[in-house]
Amino acid sequence: MPFELIKEAKRLGVPVHFCPFNSELKGFYTGGRFPAICVNESIRTNVPLVRCVIAEEIGHYYTSVGFGFPRPYKIFQNQLEIIRGEDRAWRWACDRLLPVDKLQRAVRRGIYTPWDLAEHFRVVEEMVHFRLKVYKIKHVL
Repeated sequence: MPFELIKEAKRLGVPVHFCPFNSELKGFYTGGRFPAICVNESIRTNVPLVRCVIAEEIGHYYTSVGFGFPRPYKIFQNQLEIIRGEDRAWRWACDRLLPVDKLQRAVRRGIYTPWDLAEHFRVVEEMVHFRLKVYKIKHVL
């Protein structure tokens, strides 16, 4: 269980709840007067995935403006705003769970394949791939 992230959310005044969802949604953040993070009960035992979901939802707390709960897209501009909000939250989560200095240290120690990095940092491989792509863009261009 990612207790460090749950404690961080609690410190921000954002409780984390595990709830049964009837969808493939892994989690969501609700802002406003009573902010909360809800994580799909079905992923509770997948620690890397739970860590990534909670970190992304905390990322929404820090990076989102307005209420961006996933909903059917009515207007293309709304779709773009939601995608950008998800991207900002995911980048925040990557920065939090895969900090550049620790990533570089791991690579110097011989941990460099995406699956080994995912295991080392206890995150999903998708996050490692995203982090490496963003790192290359930032540091090559």
